[in-house]
Amino acid sequence: YSEEGIYFVIFCRCVNGFSADAIKLSDWAIKADTEEKQIAVLSYILNGKLNTELKISLKKNYQKSFWLKQLKEEKYSSPLLSTFYDQDEILSCLGFTKERFDYEELEEEPFFEPQRKIDWQALLKHWKNNKENIIDRYENRIYPSFFNKRMITDDYENKEVRKNWMILFILGMTHTFGFDNFNSYKNFIGILERKNLLSFIANYGLEENKKPEKWIEDYIDQFIESEVYDEKFRIWMNSFSGIYKISKHLSTYIQRFSAGLKSSKRPLFKILKPKTDYEVIEDIPPINRTLNMGANFIIRELVRFNNGEVENTAIYEECFVPKRQIRRICNLDIEKGSFNDSKHIYNFVAKEIGEENVTFDFCFDIAISDYLN
Repeated sequence: YSEEGIYFVIFCRCVNGFSADAIKLSDWAIKADTEEKQIAVLSYILNGKLNTELKISLKKNYQKSFWLKQLKEEKYSSPLLSTFYDQDEILSCLGFTKERFDYEELEEEPFFEPQRKIDWQALLKHWKNNKENIIDRYENRIYPSFFNKRMITDDYENKEVRKNWMILFILGMTHTFGFDNFNSYKNFIGILERKNLLSFIANYGLEENKKPEKWIEDYIDQFIESEVYDEKFRIWMNSFSGIYKISKHLSTYIQRFSAGLKSSKRPLFKILKPKTDYEVIEDIPPINRTLNMGANFIIRELVRFNNGEVENTAIYEECFVPKRQIRRICNLDIEKGSFNDSKHIYNFVAKEIGEENVTFDFCFDIAISDYLN
């Protein structure tokens, strides 16, 4: 519409109560025949005034719409979703994926305990037959659309490299939360990106005169005082010290994790505890508690991004993320998990399916988790 047309519509709405009800909106959404209109529908589902009513109507009537049926079929690969950070939320609102939960609900939800024994050969067959789909599904579920795994290099002074590493570290930190809510994790990172805070966090360590008070001004103030702050994001405020620590020393942490792929003298516990690394003693704080098994996640992704082509192949033993359901089937303590459990899982899986298959094409626990879920 022209500017005059927009003012006319607003005038009609305010003065005469002229507006479309949810039924009319649903009918319009179902018939949306251009990409621009379809994207507008998805935007309204997230933030529109009648979005609750519209979501209910579209859940019941989406089969009348060619483009909505196609969206359900394509899901994350749909080009319509590529412009949105909240892809999981859109699909969930339409009933196209499993419903997501807030933190309170997740903490109260009983944990599903898989059997202690599974058919490992069936698991291996499932992986070989569905590998590409499993990887695509995993990456779409975990990473925001602007993450670029090709930028995970050891060029720690490159700002784009640093931003993508920061995403990897933030996702690593989520493994200490005790539950998985990937939709909220992606949304939080998306918010940081939209408010230009992600670049600030990633590049803070490059500043010659680091001023901690800038974190209060540029990070915490924006987070609390804006529409971003919500109870379901409170856990990120509790994780402030960990994010600040990684931000301040990001260059060194990038170098240490990168070096772990090259030297067998750099096992994971030395990467996480710089002061215990007698090869290269560095006076920076440890991050073993900040990441815990999130460190296995980072190492696994580094190996996976390089298709296993790393000098230190001994690091493969550190690449299983020892989540509870995986610890259970590998006869580990299900109540207490540690990054040190990965070696036990590696050896257990190797006995079940052989050394030649133990890495699952360098995707490690991704294959197991997909099969269990």
